[in-house]
Order: sequence, then C-alpha cells, then structure tokens
Amino acid sequence: MTRGKATPVPAPWRRCAVGILGDDRGIAAVEFALILPIMLLLMFGMSAVVETVLTVHKIERAANSVANVVASKVTGGATSGQGGLTDLDVSEAFKAAEFLLSPLPAADLHMDIYEIQLAYTGKTGSGATANANYNYQAKVVWKASQNGLNQLQCGVPLTAGSDGPNTLPGEYLRTVGGTSEAAWQGQKDRYIIVTHVRYDYTSSFGSGPFLTRPRSWQFFRAGHSQNRSVAIPEHIQNKTSGAATTCPSMINP
Repeated sequence: MTRGKATPVPAPWRRCAVGILGDDRGIAAVEFALILPIMLLLMFGMSAVVETVLTVHKIERAANSVANVVASKVTGGATSGQGGLTDLDVSEAFKAAEFLLSPLPAADLHMDIYEIQLAYTGKTGSGATANANYNYQAKVVWKASQNGLNQLQCGVPLTAGSDGPNTLPGEYLRTVGGTSEAAWQGQKDRYIIVTHVRYDYTSSFGSGPFLTRPRSWQFFRAGHSQNRSVAIPEHIQNKTSGAATTCPSMINP
C-alpha cells in the first residue's frame, strides 16, 4: 500500500496563514482585557479598605472628642462656679459628633453620653505602699442619648471589662497607691465622662459578582475623659429639661 501524495496548500492560503500567525497587532489590547478585571478588583478593594479605615478613625475621634468636650464643662450649675449640663450642651455635643463623622449620614449614628461616678469603696494591700490598691464602685449619674444604645444602666454597678453592657475598663475601678498623696487622692470620689458611639456603616463598594450586594458593618467605639478630680467642681450637674436623664439612685444629681 502506497501513501497518497499530500495535497499542496495553495499559495494564497499559505500567505494568509503566515500573515495571520506573524501579525502581533492587538496583543496589547488582548492582554489589557485579561488583566482589567483583576486591576478593577484590586482598585475597588483598596478603596473599600481605605474608606472603612477612615470611617473607624472618624468614629474613634468622635467618641473621644465629645467625651473630653463635655468633661471640660465648668459653668452652668446651680450656683456660680459649678458645672452644669444644659440642653444646648447636649445638642451641640451630638452636632459635633455628626460633624466629625461627615460626610457619613448622621441617621446611622447611635450615641450615648454618660457621667460616671467612681465612688471610693476601700483600700486593699499594706498601707500607703506600692502594694496598696484603692478600689472604686462605678455607677451612672446621668446619661444623654441620640438613637442610643443604653448599654450602661442606672443603679447598676459597672464591672471591669471591655466597654460594653454595664462594664468599664478595670483601670477606672482600681488605683494603685504608693505615697501618702496617692492614698489621699484614692479616697476621693471621682467623675468621668464616657461616650458610646456605634455607627451602622454601609460600604460604597458592594460584594457579589457585580459588586451590587450591600456590605454593612456596625462599628462601636467608646471614649473616656480624664477624671474630673482635678476639676472644680468635679461633678457636672444635669440642668437639662429632658435632654439628659438623671439616675434617681444618685446623690446630688
């Protein structure tokens, strides 16, 4: 059996095939089309991360700034020289938080402002030494809310822990002494302002095949002022007409 003779490819076809295989025009466009989806995914992903980090930073700044501003109140009390919280103070505090969070929508902001009394309950350890601990019981004196979370309840002693329902960081509930001055200060009641801020954040960049599914998180941050034992007066009176609620169990609200 003999092989058949191969049919020669016509010359025009050969020239066409060589031209097609040797033509590198459009390669850049093909390569760009292949990497474009990956580039877009990276770009949107980086933008979403940056936007989220900035949002968390804004929430932290709002929580701490409002706590310190309210704690600096030294006028407006019942008599001259006493600190008092007014309706205008509460309104401006919440407006300041909204400003610090702008351009994020204010409707998604949840915020509580508390005054906490740290009442001295006794000393443990050996005298006024580095081993002596000065212990405090923390309770809410008054609170003001805007779409609030109400995590700190009136009349409930706050326990040591991360900021959350009826908890306060442990360093506020125990002071380590060391000198007679520290022992003297340890036996004074103290007051601090605590703010709780939660923001219901929805990213501008969604998820899913076409990035159309909303992505939402709830970010919570707490702010703490310096204790007002260095301020005169230490306690800020609630002089609002309802913007803040006084806890009925507290003395001299």
